[in-house]
Amino acid sequence: MKTRIALNFILPLAFLSSVVDAQSISYFATGNANFLIVDPQGRKSGFDGIAKIEYDQIPSALIGSAAYGVGTPEDNNSVDANIEPALNGDYQFIIYGDSLSQGYVNPIVHFSDNGPVANIVSYSIVDSGIVVKFKLHFADNDRQNTALTKIIDQDYFLREINAQRKANWILSDGTKNTYIGFVNNYFSQVAAGNVTLANATLSNFQRQLVSDSSSLSINSYSIRDLSQDVIQLQQQLPLPSSGLSVKLINSTGARLTGGSLQYYDGSWKPAVNNNDGTFTINTTLKTVSLQMTYAYGVQTKSNVTVGSDTVVFQTVNAQVKLQNSQGGLMDTGTVQYYAGAWRNFGITSNGVATMELLPVNYSFRMTYAFASNDKAQDLSANPIVTFQTTNASVQLKNSQGSLMDTGAVQYYSGAWRTFGTTVNGVASMELLPNNYSFRMTYAYGSNDKAQNIGANSTVIFQTVNAAVQLKNSQGSLIDQGTVQYYSGAWRSFGTTSGGIATKELLPNSYAFRMTYAFGSNDKTQDVGSNNTVVFSTVLATVNVINPQNNPVNNAVVTYYSGAWRSFGNTVNGTTTKELLPANLQFRAQSGSVLQNKTQDLSTNPLVVITLNVGQ
Repeated sequence: MKTRIALNFILPLAFLSSVVDAQSISYFATGNANFLIVDPQGRKSGFDGIAKIEYDQIPSALIGSAAYGVGTPEDNNSVDANIEPALNGDYQFIIYGDSLSQGYVNPIVHFSDNGPVANIVSYSIVDSGIVVKFKLHFADNDRQNTALTKIIDQDYFLREINAQRKANWILSDGTKNTYIGFVNNYFSQVAAGNVTLANATLSNFQRQLVSDSSSLSINSYSIRDLSQDVIQLQQQLPLPSSGLSVKLINSTGARLTGGSLQYYDGSWKPAVNNNDGTFTINTTLKTVSLQMTYAYGVQTKSNVTVGSDTVVFQTVNAQVKLQNSQGGLMDTGTVQYYAGAWRNFGITSNGVATMELLPVNYSFRMTYAFASNDKAQDLSANPIVTFQTTNASVQLKNSQGSLMDTGAVQYYSGAWRTFGTTVNGVASMELLPNNYSFRMTYAYGSNDKAQNIGANSTVIFQTVNAAVQLKNSQGSLIDQGTVQYYSGAWRSFGTTSGGIATKELLPNSYAFRMTYAFGSNDKTQDVGSNNTVVFSTVLATVNVINPQNNPVNNAVVTYYSGAWRSFGNTVNGTTTKELLPANLQFRAQSGSVLQNKTQDLSTNPLVVITLNVGQ
C-alpha cells in the first residue's frame, strides 16, 4: 500500500469485539494494492489508486498498515481500519492493484446491542490495473441484512481471469479463453435484456468450473474466487416483472439515498421510493419516461422499456478546479451551482471542490478574491469544470513612460479591496478575468480606471510632469517662489528654480498655491488637460504725494503680509515691487507722518498715498 493515514495494529477477533465501541466496523484487507473506503455519505478515506489522491474525509476512520506475518507472503502487505460510529447504509471497500498477489477483504461488524459480530470474508486476486470493489450493507443490529457484496462488471471479470492465468491458477490459455467467452456472452446477453439466456450462461460457467477443478485445469484458489463471482452475478440478475426497477448510484457504483423519481403516465407521478437508493414503478405501460431528481438537479430518460432490467441513474463526481494564470491549482475558491437557485457546492481544497451530481448541464459559479465568474457545462460530456485566474498587473509610469514607485493600488469588487503596492513600478495579483475598477494612489492623489483584465491584464496609470511657473509682470520667469498643491491637505510641491518647479502627479484637478514675497495666490487646474500652471506677479507701484499733489521723496513704503514687509523708499515720490496680485495694505511714512491704504493689486497695481507734509 502506498499511503497510510494512521497506524493501527491488528488484534485477535475476540479482543476487537471487546474494545471497539458499539455500532462500528473493523476492516482488514490484504494484497499488493492501495485501499479506499467510501462511507454512505460519499466521504472517503485512503488512497484512490486511479486519481492518485489521498483522502481523509471520514472523521472516525483510522486506516493503517498491518502485518500478520502468517499465511502467504501477500498477507504481509495489508491494511486495517476502524470506523466508529458506523452509519447505516452502504460502504464501499475498493482495492487498487499494484502487482500480482492474492487479496481479500474482511469487514468485522460490531452491533450496538453488544451482540455477536458479523465476520464476512470475500476473496480476489489483484494485479496492476485491477480495481476490486466491495459493497458492505450495514444496518444497525440487523445481522440478517448485513452483507458484503463484490461489485463485478465485465472489465473486472476479464482482468481477474487474465490475472489468474498469470498467477498460474488457471493452468492453460485454452481454459482461460473458455472463461472469457462465458463472461463476454453473459454481459452481451444482459445488455440485450435477455435475462433468461444470461442466467443459463452463468449456470454453464459454474458447471465448467466444477469440471475443470476435477480435472485439475484450475487450482482451489481459482474455483473459489470465480465461483463466488458467478454466484454474485446470478444473485444480481433482475427477476421478470410487470413493473420497473430503478436505482440511483454514485460515480463509484454505491447506491445513493436522497433522490426522488417520477415517471410519466398521463402526468408525472411519484415512483415508490424504497429508501435505499432504489425505486419501483408499477405500471402496465410498455415504455415510460423517467425523471430523477438529486441534489436539486434533474435528469430525464425518455421511452424506457418496462421490463426485468433495472434502469440505472448514475451521478458523476463533478470536480470544480481553480487554477492560477500558470495553470497551478490554488485556494481558496467558493463554488456554487445553479439548479433552480444557486446551491452550495463547496470550497476548494488544494484547488479542487467535488460533489456527486447527475450528469446534466449546470451553471457553476466560482468566487475568489471577492469576485465571481460563471460557467455552464454539461457534466455528461466533461465532469471537470475549470476556472482560471489572470495575473493582473497594475503599472505606474511617469510622464516619460518609465516605471516608478511608490503607488498604492486597490480594486473594486463590492467595495474597494487591497491590491498591493508597486515594486519597481508594478503590483500584481491573481484575479478572475472580469471587468474591475482599479485605483492608483500616488503623491496623495488618486486615479480610477475600469478595465476588463480578461481582454488585457495590464492596467497602466501614468503621471504627468506638472510644471508650476512664476513670471513677473513682463512675462519673464523669476525666483524664488514656494509651491504647494492641495490633495486632502496642502502638500509640498517644491521651490522654483529658474522660475519653475516640477513634480510628477496623477492627471487630476488640483489647487496650487504660489508663495512669493510673503504673499500667496491659489489656482485650480486640471494638469491632465494642461500640465503647466502659471502664476504672474504685477508691478505694484506706490506714489507718495503731499496735499499739493507734489511727490514726496525718500518716504518709507511697507506692505502687510503676516507682518509689515519692506516695499522700498520713494524716488521722485515713486517706488515699485513685483508682487502677487492680492488685496494688501500699504503704508507710507515720512518723518513722524504716516498713512495706510488698502488696495487690490489685481484690480489696480498703482497705489497713491497722500502724506500731509510740506515740500
